Amino acid sequence: MYDNDFQWYEFNSVNSYSSKLSENDRRPETDTVLYSKKRDIVLFPIADAELFLEGNSTYPTLLNYVDETIKLNT
Repeated sequence: MYDNDFQWYEFNSVNSYSSKLSENDRRPETDTVLYSKKRDIVLFPIADAELFLEGNSTYPTLLNYVDETIKLNT
């Protein structure tokens, strides 16, 4: 299965590996992402939490974000 599939990386290091990132995904150098090398999936949980705290999230709670992210990526 995909146990321990995701690891934390700096965005710039993943940017050179992942074919899934586009110009719209550019983040500051300090942004950290979760990345699955096996499946080439990039998640931005810190950025998504920031959106939630600013009141700009598409999810009603952080738990909804986590639940949906897990469902989509397992």
